[in-house]
Amino acid sequence: MNNFILLVVIHFLGVLSPGAAFIGVFNHSIIHKTHTLLYFILGIAIGDGVFIVLSLIGLSDIILKIQILNFGINLFGGVYLGYLAFKLITVKFSVNLGKNTINPSFKSGFLLTISNPKALIFYTALLQSFIANNPISIKIIYCIWMIFGTFLYFSLISIILHKIKHKILPYMKYFTKIFAIMLALLSFKLIYSALIILK
Repeated sequence: MNNFILLVVIHFLGVLSPGAAFIGVFNHSIIHKTHTLLYFILGIAIGDGVFIVLSLIGLSDIILKIQILNFGINLFGGVYLGYLAFKLITVKFSVNLGKNTINPSFKSGFLLTISNPKALIFYTALLQSFIANNPISIKIIYCIWMIFGTFLYFSLISIILHKIKHKILPYMKYFTKIFAIMLALLSFKLIYSALIILK
């Protein structure tokens, strides 16, 4: 039980860290309706689920050790996050309309998570540290919880942000540019990591 509580806490902190998924949820929570955003969050959770399953069955270690796969994952992630950063920089935000040209969807949430190979490393380390010696049934329960937990955490965040969006909307154009810079930095970091792998 103590291991499970510690796992939940570390997973919670990892989910709430200021990464691409959090930026996406924050941005869309202010702009779009909650029920629309749930598809986006479900995509994030299922994307995490892919990484969790890969870590559970041991494929994550293989992927991270194969140079060409590791290069491809980092390069794809860097290019995709760079594309999102470009979209945020060039988007024309309207406070009155409260609309953004980037629409949340299951696909966009899924791709946002899959484009971040750091999540694969996070789940590999987390699962190996806390549930490596547990029976497969316990491992499956933990993994299901982490997928559900990701969906639950971001859903609660989106609801809270949606309720206070009127206080945030006047400053949203500034948040959007800040998020664009953060995504651009993440993009450069992943592309740099990809280039280092080839050396």
